[in-house]
Amino acid sequence: MTEAMLRFHDVDNRLKDVLDALQGRVGGTKAKKGQLPPLVPNDHQIFTAVITKAVPPSGASEGGWLTITHLVRPGAG
Repeated sequence: MTEAMLRFHDVDNRLKDVLDALQGRVGGTKAKKGQLPPLVPNDHQIFTAVITKAVPPSGASEGGWLTITHLVRPGAG
């Protein structure tokens, strides 16, 4: 995303896009969304999400980073 796009888009909507993509729903309107194999069958399985939006440093190329980590709750072995 460009700096202008980052400033325009709300962080909560980007999280919704990520959760949809993890479930295999990508791009377009709801009626025209593409399908990919889901990484997560249903987003109700996700208990924690941390999302941060930041303007890239000067000279950096446009884009973004996504890190997905499997966390195990204490005592869940």
